[in-house]
Amino acid sequence: MNRTELLTHYESLDRLMDAMNQAAQQGDWETLATLETRSQPHIHTLMTAPSIVLDAVDQQHKLSLIQRILHHDARIRALAEPQLDKLGEQLQASGIKRKSTLAYQRAQIGY
Repeated sequence: MNRTELLTHYESLDRLMDAMNQAAQQGDWETLATLETRSQPHIHTLMTAPSIVLDAVDQQHKLSLIQRILHHDARIRALAEPQLDKLGEQLQASGIKRKSTLAYQRAQIGY
C-alpha cells in the first residue's frame, strides 16, 4: 500500500463515519448499520496496513482524519447507547412477559 491508498482509506472512512453520525442523529438505525458494515473493510485494511512513512503534510492530514473519525465515533456512541439500553430493557421486559404467559398457560392446563 502506498501513501495515496492509505490516505484514501482514511478519507473514505471519514466520509462513512460522517454519514453514520448523520444517520444516528436522525435515528435512522438501519442506515447506520448498513454504513457500519461498509466501513469494516476500510477499518480492517487500515489496521493491517504496513507502516508507511509520510511527509509532514500527509502526516498532518492523516492525524486530522483520525481525529475526525474519533469525533464521529464518539457522537455515534453517545446517540446509540441510550437506544441500545432502551432496546435491552424492551427485550428483558418481553422475556419476562413471555415467561409469565407461559407459566400462566401451564397453570391453566394443569402442568
